[in-house]
Amino acid sequence: MSKNYLVDILILHGKDKELVDDLIEFLSSLGYSANNVLGLPSNSLPQYDRVNYAIKNSGLNIILASFDEEEKNTEKARTNVYDELRYSVEKRPKETIVLREKRNTTRVDLPTNLDGKCIIIEFNREKLHKSYPALISEIKSRLTIDSSGGVDKKLKTGSILNMFLDTMDRIWEDEFDIASYNIVKDDWTTENNFQDMLDKFFQKYWEVFDALIRRKANNEQLMKIINESINESYKLAAQVWSHVSEGNMKAVDERVSKKEKDRKFNTDEVTQRRDEAYHIIRAIRNVNDSKEKIAGFRKAVTLLKDCLK
Repeated sequence: MSKNYLVDILILHGKDKELVDDLIEFLSSLGYSANNVLGLPSNSLPQYDRVNYAIKNSGLNIILASFDEEEKNTEKARTNVYDELRYSVEKRPKETIVLREKRNTTRVDLPTNLDGKCIIIEFNREKLHKSYPALISEIKSRLTIDSSGGVDKKLKTGSILNMFLDTMDRIWEDEFDIASYNIVKDDWTTENNFQDMLDKFFQKYWEVFDALIRRKANNEQLMKIINESINESYKLAAQVWSHVSEGNMKAVDERVSKKEKDRKFNTDEVTQRRDEAYHIIRAIRNVNDSKEKIAGFRKAVTLLKDCLK
């Protein structure tokens, strides 16, 4: 790091010790030093000053805004969390990330004046892994790992994990994200299938994080799980494009049926493109390579989209 911080990442929280421990271990596995205030030297300061000193002298502050478990049916976090959030946003807004707990449609209450001042990432306690990609993206845009001291086991693990995250980011941006824009409006069947595949895609993150944090996989074991997860993610992306192509095919058939009596509508040209797409889809289903399948389905979708213009 360019500055001698107390710690790369400071976790500020209520009483969620287990969740905090998981976050610290996960962030440490990426090569960052991470801790909470109690895990740092007190510098002979009283608690209030100790917290504020840590906030000002850490590379990045993550505020864990979770529901106060000591209050029934509350929508609020513990009081100290709001105090720490206010001070962190006031002193270091660009270095503050808020992890905001969500239960169904209920979210932890946050001050309304936070909008635009800091990054807020929502998480579900039962599906924390879904928030990791966004969290890691924000952290990596703000902090770098200093490997000048040599590559030890932690940094090697961090390098492996960063490779996994970069690859998953590309799959998300190049396949899932683009596929979502090609779903025909009001095609709820394809939309539901897309969400199902997306949930399975996020589960691949969790399988890797679970192996690293809970099962304590070594680098060789971790690499094997990562490769399997990446391969499965490409298969899921191919399934997504398959569903999108089927949805577009159905939309084209419906349009041809409705427009065939319209002299201004060139049914022959549309049918030709539709048939070309149909043959591509049929042929590509027998291909084993996921990336080749994706390319085929995407080509079919492009032809079908032309029919719907």
